[in-house]
Amino acid sequence: MLSKGTDDLSRTVIILDDPNTSFDENRLGSAVEFLKDLLPNINQMIILTHYPNFVKRYFELKASAKLFKIQKKHTTSRIIPIEQNEICQSDHEKLCDEIIEFIERRTQGVPREKIRIFYENHIKIIFRKDIVKFNLESEQFGPLLKGLKSNGVLSNAKFNEMDGHRTFLNLEQHIYSTANSEEIRDRAEQVMELLFNSCNRRIKGVRY
Repeated sequence: MLSKGTDDLSRTVIILDDPNTSFDENRLGSAVEFLKDLLPNINQMIILTHYPNFVKRYFELKASAKLFKIQKKHTTSRIIPIEQNEICQSDHEKLCDEIIEFIERRTQGVPREKIRIFYENHIKIIFRKDIVKFNLESEQFGPLLKGLKSNGVLSNAKFNEMDGHRTFLNLEQHIYSTANSEEIRDRAEQVMELLFNSCNRRIKGVRY
């Protein structure tokens, strides 16, 4: 309907409810571009969606919009404004920001389990090519690190560093012990240093 008779829409308000349901990436991209191109010709567009990727693709086109979410509270709901990052960031990116805020003392506590999840996932991203090459995709994190070492991807020193972080962050290793907030913060800082400084040399082709 929107593709026809769009000559005089200057006073039109368009409301769309999940316009991208069941769309593949190509159709999603085309739909987002069409809606963006339509904006200058209409009065207002309101889009209701459950799909963060739709919003992310929209902002990738440098389009502007105000974002709101419906928040349930007790027996009622309310509409509150939100920032772009809240909906466009991946879970991995959100977890990264949460850990950085913890290290910088802008938040009081990040569970060790969250740091472990981020650490393991990020290592798997960095070494994705080698993990596939040496058929390590189905391995648990500990055996995966050993596989990278045995195939010459990790030096003994780097393996020991990575496996030390794995052991500290693995809750099953600490059933009868606890770490205070400062110990966890210090370990989180070491992990982020490894991931974003030391491992960058690996990405750039420097011997690891």
